[in-house]
Amino acid sequence: MDRMRALKPDAFPTIRHAFFCGEGLSYDTARAFAAAAPSARLTDLYGPTEATIAITSHELQRELLDRQGLVPIGKVFPGHKAIIDNEELCVAGPQISNGYIGLPDVNATSFTDITGTGERWYRTGDRARMDPDGTLHYLGRIDHQLKVAGHRVEPGEVDALLSPLLSGGRCVTVPLHENGAIRLVTFIDVPHDITALLAQCRAHLPAYMVPERIIVQEQLPLTSHGKMDRQQLIAIAQHG
Repeated sequence: MDRMRALKPDAFPTIRHAFFCGEGLSYDTARAFAAAAPSARLTDLYGPTEATIAITSHELQRELLDRQGLVPIGKVFPGHKAIIDNEELCVAGPQISNGYIGLPDVNATSFTDITGTGERWYRTGDRARMDPDGTLHYLGRIDHQLKVAGHRVEPGEVDALLSPLLSGGRCVTVPLHENGAIRLVTFIDVPHDITALLAQCRAHLPAYMVPERIIVQEQLPLTSHGKMDRQQLIAIAQHG
């Protein structure tokens, strides 16, 4: 909507409450929507399907919309619990599903008694941190973490740097595994000065995190669930 210039100030004056869910919500997106819907309450929701879609929420305060990065995913709903186990967000409570049909091995690793109390917890696979007041912040996927030149790398850090420069466009950084080495390739879905973007990366990121290439893709592929299809992007980077 932002790229199509649909989020003009006061474009949606009658919206009362807007919920965001599915991907990490950037403050840039939140600011644009807040201007377009000046009367709306803005709430960021988070939750995997295994927790019945949404299990945390965070209502944005308009006076704090000048921040950068991702909006917090907030606190778990009443009656639920969250802990961080080795950087992974784990959740428990009445919304957690009973598991996957016919997949006992997966259930044994995904739905576990983390605290030793007999309570079932779901391992979300998401990296997160928790403030002292219980507010959660999404940091990326555990399975997206990489070792590049001996350093632990979260490709989302590249995306967090470049996204604010794309005027509403999106970017996704994926790894290429070749000859035992990992290289980063970034895709963007809006035309831009690639040289300038790479210069920003070199200025603000360590050398091992600078993408080897930045590729303009008119439309970033999505999975059937509406998530970014990183495997397809990796195939595009490998084979064109």
